[in-house]
Amino acid sequence: MKLFIANCSSQPHMFNYKLPEKHQPFGVKIRAGSQHMLENNADVINHIIKQHEPYGFQRCDKVDKNFSGICYSIDKPVTVGRIEENHEQKVENLDDLSQQILEANAVSLNNTVDNVVIQNGEKPKDDGVQVEIVGEAVNPDQANPPKLSKTVKVQK
Repeated sequence: MKLFIANCSSQPHMFNYKLPEKHQPFGVKIRAGSQHMLENNADVINHIIKQHEPYGFQRCDKVDKNFSGICYSIDKPVTVGRIEENHEQKVENLDDLSQQILEANAVSLNNTVDNVVIQNGEKPKDDGVQVEIVGEAVNPDQANPPKLSKTVKVQK
């Protein structure tokens, strides 16, 4: 049985695994957008898959919001088109996570400000804080430099 492991992220990935009945770990570096094939019997392949599933290792045709960027296919290589689609899913997952973290930080900041205002004997304002994140390109001479602009308003 063949296990094709595809790296759908934007950076190299060190895929580490252990074989049943062995204490020695094995590892292979998979370049971004590439894949690596392991060949062994079905029990060993399933053992390797089970090691990584808790960390977002998913079948290449079943990726979701828990996708880590590393997926697999049994007996058939992962197509370039599938790697590209899964890369887009990974980027979407990271954007969603970024938004969740930004919102949680805005709520925390709002609570901190309210607590300080209350400690000073005043009543907090009825509207929440507004957090704006603006990112500038590291290299402004770059053609089409990436930009970031997000605003989060805490609702009370």
